[in-house]
Amino acid sequence: MSQREFPSGIRSLDAVFRPRSIAVVGASDDPTRINGRPIAFARRFGYEGAIYPINPSRQTVQGLRAYPSLRDAPDGIDCAIIALPAALVIDALHQCAGKGIRAVVLFTSGFAELGEAGQRKQEEITRIARAHGIRLLGPNVIGCFCLSRKTYVTFLSDVDGALPAGKPRIGLVSQSGGYGAHIYKLALQRGLAVDQVVTTGNEADIELGEVMEWMAESPDVDIIVGYIEGIRSKASFIRGLEAAHRKRKPVVLMKVGATQAGAAAAASHTAALAGADAVYDALLREYGAYRARSNEEVLDVVYALSAGKPLRKRKLGVVTISGGAGVQIADFASEAGLDLPMPSEATQRALREIAPFGSPANPVDVTAQISNDPEIFTATLDRLLDAGYDSLLMWLGPAVTNARAGAPIRATIERIAATRPDVLQTINLIGGAEVTSVYEAAGCLLFEEPRRAVQALAALRYFERVFSRPLPVRPDVSQMTLLAPDTTYNEVDAKRVLAGAGVALLDERLVHTPAQAAEAAREIGRPVAVKVVSADIQHKSDVGGVALSLASPEEAAQAVRRMAGEIPRKAPTARIDGYLVSPMLNDGVECIVGVHADPLFGPVVMFGLGGVMVEVMQDVAFALAPLDEAGALELVRRVKGHRLLTGFRGRPPADLPALARAIASISRLAARNADRLQALEVNPLCVLPEGQGVVALDAVVQTGAPGLPIAHPPAKQD
Repeated sequence: MSQREFPSGIRSLDAVFRPRSIAVVGASDDPTRINGRPIAFARRFGYEGAIYPINPSRQTVQGLRAYPSLRDAPDGIDCAIIALPAALVIDALHQCAGKGIRAVVLFTSGFAELGEAGQRKQEEITRIARAHGIRLLGPNVIGCFCLSRKTYVTFLSDVDGALPAGKPRIGLVSQSGGYGAHIYKLALQRGLAVDQVVTTGNEADIELGEVMEWMAESPDVDIIVGYIEGIRSKASFIRGLEAAHRKRKPVVLMKVGATQAGAAAAASHTAALAGADAVYDALLREYGAYRARSNEEVLDVVYALSAGKPLRKRKLGVVTISGGAGVQIADFASEAGLDLPMPSEATQRALREIAPFGSPANPVDVTAQISNDPEIFTATLDRLLDAGYDSLLMWLGPAVTNARAGAPIRATIERIAATRPDVLQTINLIGGAEVTSVYEAAGCLLFEEPRRAVQALAALRYFERVFSRPLPVRPDVSQMTLLAPDTTYNEVDAKRVLAGAGVALLDERLVHTPAQAAEAAREIGRPVAVKVVSADIQHKSDVGGVALSLASPEEAAQAVRRMAGEIPRKAPTARIDGYLVSPMLNDGVECIVGVHADPLFGPVVMFGLGGVMVEVMQDVAFALAPLDEAGALELVRRVKGHRLLTGFRGRPPADLPALARAIASISRLAARNADRLQALEVNPLCVLPEGQGVVALDAVVQTGAPGLPIAHPPAKQD
């Protein structure tokens, strides 16, 4: 066996993506066949390394010397493509190990995508690869290529070896070979510079997150695009996102499975763990990846990034020749969270003098009068630039081809591009290639549809914010309480757990008899609530286990008496641990804080406002645990109804710092118990007026057996 030192960590992928020599096992003399294309591409586009076709039936393959087996080939091979029937793969892998080959790209299908028998075969090839330090891409994969390195380890048809000059280079990684090929073709049609395409197939070894990390570290990639059906490794995925953030490389991802039907389709296609869609949203937001919802959005965002303008906070001015278009753009900008700052009074006066019949607000309507007097357009843009607007969105429609106005419009835009290269110019226009090519040559972004333009500009603003803030910092959780395993806590015990984590409780009493209830109410000295205490009753109201606003000790005693008689009939198997007497609380805003135990990403914190906002509007936000207080406050602000906590309509502002501390404490408790926590919910958590804190009014805590492994999903069916 050839003994060579193998790189470790992410550098171990160099043998796949930058191999110095390649063997093609099962090579075909036909350059159009799957097992012939890699050799054809390498020869056509000038791969500089050695290529070793392996085919026992031929002396030569596509003009190159062929070898009967890998054993007969020269030593020092970095990467082997295996394009053989599944039954021959294991022997080929053993030959790779004997030659000291560092990486294998396995085109072959017929493994985990076929069910249990295929899964066992895949586990066997994975075991062989790992035992010999071989990095394995696939199986069931169309491979990868890198134009700038002239490396083609793929059977993707119609690869274009030309890379557009002067544009940011794109690395595309896809769990679906079909999608990867599709988005690559669409990107070429848009004139985008796709340098690398990697498809990961069944991910027996190399996963999407590792490829993202490699691309983040690669000098040949400026923008990372990914297609996700399901993530197998939280750690490698987060490392990929972190590496991209450190290198200030935008990540644009398409994650499918947003609906139950979509998740089911993704599971049947890839058999990958789709995870809760809201959890993916939370993770991508925290680590700064942009989630696109369609091919069109992916390409629009990457197209906008490819303009190469610095990602910074910009002052956006909109100029239209149609008042209706301006209204549309203003609506789209509001939906996208994109600010349209109003010009100063002085600027508006100047704009009104330039176009008396238009509107000097933002959007600025210069009207169709520019067809008669193009100087209106020129003077308006110059005035906006003087006022500090460094991003201009212009709705020009067919005006760019107008016989009188077309040339002056073009001259103005080209002048701005030459003298103010920092300014981002985006144009909604209608015109053929002879028109659009002129404006794209000036560095303008072009869209026919204004919504798409606004969405792309909002994405640029998103990335500006992403790279202006640090990555999330996970606080220490070692001092939090370790909960008992396999336990469903009743409300009293669950609240004790919360109190140990620093969450405040009311002055409550656990009682067992009507007389004790009356005495507890008398001690509290104001209206009380009585609730049954039982770990076996999840919804107390359904069995009559809640009584509110009890004004006297006698009413409290009667409530306990009634519950003691009714609840055993409605819930005969439930163990009753007593009754909780609590003071009624009338101030504050009721919220819900819950923890979802995601099987892949671990504890995920959910926050929302109580009542109809959660039950009907589903106005909630998610974040991975644990959170610090700043992260908790950001979680609160992502909820649409958070204004109710800020003194909305005359109400006193709520104690947001106390709420953030409580959420952070709950998240740390959840993270400390990640190996056993099944459910944790505080509902409601009442946020009192500013300076008065928060109070947990009800709680659920449930644990399972500790250390349960997360199921590793099987591979895709492609």
